[in-house]
Amino acid sequence: MGECPATTTPAARTLPQPAALWEGIRALKPAARATVVGQAAPGVDGLPLAHPQRWEIDLVTAFRHTHAFPTSLDLAATGQVDLDGILTGRFSLSDTADALQAPAKDPAHLKVVVRPSAG
Repeated sequence: MGECPATTTPAARTLPQPAALWEGIRALKPAARATVVGQAAPGVDGLPLAHPQRWEIDLVTAFRHTHAFPTSLDLAATGQVDLDGILTGRFSLSDTADALQAPAKDPAHLKVVVRPSAG
């Protein structure tokens, strides 16, 4: 697995799936930022705090915008948003570093998804 470029903008955005988040954090270069989007479980074991502390990786969280999901679902359901055009890459957990590098290597990537399990 390769390394991701250091950045001051969000470098890793994941749903709060511990395996995907931890793998993403470990793939970042020093001084990068990992952003967790969504509601995490009340407690998550195994947070690798030593790694982000040593490499000065920022861990940022974001919940969601109030009432944004119904509007988003309506836009998608009525075809007003081209979802196929937005999701430009799908990667397995073992390819997390490639997923994080994809937008920097190919500007055609708008949004990539890392799946923590096959399927």
